[in-house]
Amino acid sequence: MKILKSGTAAVLLMSAPLAVMAHVHLQSSIPAAGSTVKASPERLVLVFQEAVELKALSVQKVGDSAATALELPKAAAEQLAVPLPRLADGDYTISYTYVGPDEHKMSSTLKFKVSAKMGAGMGMGKEHMEHMHKAPEAAKPQGGSHDHSASKE
Repeated sequence: MKILKSGTAAVLLMSAPLAVMAHVHLQSSIPAAGSTVKASPERLVLVFQEAVELKALSVQKVGDSAATALELPKAAAEQLAVPLPRLADGDYTISYTYVGPDEHKMSSTLKFKVSAKMGAGMGMGKEHMEHMHKAPEAAKPQGGSHDHSASKE
């Protein structure tokens, strides 16, 4: 019985660091990753599992040489909304860097397209914009990386 108790305690102690090391990831966004919207979105909404602090945020039209830095929210939150500049038709990449409660710096991107020529039913309607629900798997970000330096900027 003592062996079972000490074995259970060892497993619990060994799994504790894993919970601390769990990183916060993007759950959904507006515009959704991989989506095509029929008009320039007025704002970008990023929804995370837990509150994060954005450290860098930019939008870049594919083919352009430079990205446009976006305004950073003043406080950490699970849902962050920032205004977007007027976006012409084209493919765009949003790049973002954030720090979660575990203090790990994470970077990722999401891509979407603006196309006034898209067919009916392909865009996100006003109802979706006003009553945002969690995005399906297809709307998750396309990639990312993280820095284990645990530095706060």
